[in-house]
Amino acid sequence: MIEGGRILEEGSHAALLERKGRYHALYTEQSLRDSVLGLHSDQV
Repeated sequence: MIEGGRILEEGSHAALLERKGRYHALYTEQSLRDSVLGLHSDQV
């Protein structure tokens, strides 16, 4: 996870989600938004 040109977190998708850091928050927010809008990953 890069923010402001700095590496904040690194690892696999599963590991980053497990840490519940910034990546987890961003992924969860995007997933929720897509769910509310009725979007699927193949439509984004």
